[in-house]
Amino acid sequence: MILSFSGRKPREPSPVGMLDWRAAVIVYVIAALLILITRYISLASLVITLLMPVFMIVFAYEWEVVAVTVVLWALGWFMHRENIGRLVASTERKFSFSKKSNLG
Repeated sequence: MILSFSGRKPREPSPVGMLDWRAAVIVYVIAALLILITRYISLASLVITLLMPVFMIVFAYEWEVVAVTVVLWALGWFMHRENIGRLVASTERKFSFSKKSNLG
C-alpha cells in the first residue's frame, strides 16, 4: 500500500510497526512530538529510520533483522537527501495545521 501526498514523494507505511510493536509505539510518539515541536515531517521521517536499527538492537533481534533495518535506514536517508539539504539550509517547508498554507 502506497500513500501519496500532493507534491510530495510517495510514502509507504513504515516497516517499524511490522517489526516490533513496542518500537513502533515509541518511535511514533517521538515522531509526533517532533512534528508538533518543529513542524518538520521530513525530520520525523529521518528520526524514525534512524531509530529503527537502534530499537532492533535494544529489543535483542537477530543480526539479520538489524541488518535489514540498517539497509532501510540508509535507503530512507538516501531518498531524503534533498530534504536533509533543505533542513541544513533552513529552507525545508514546515507542516501547517491550517488549510491556508503549508509553506512554513
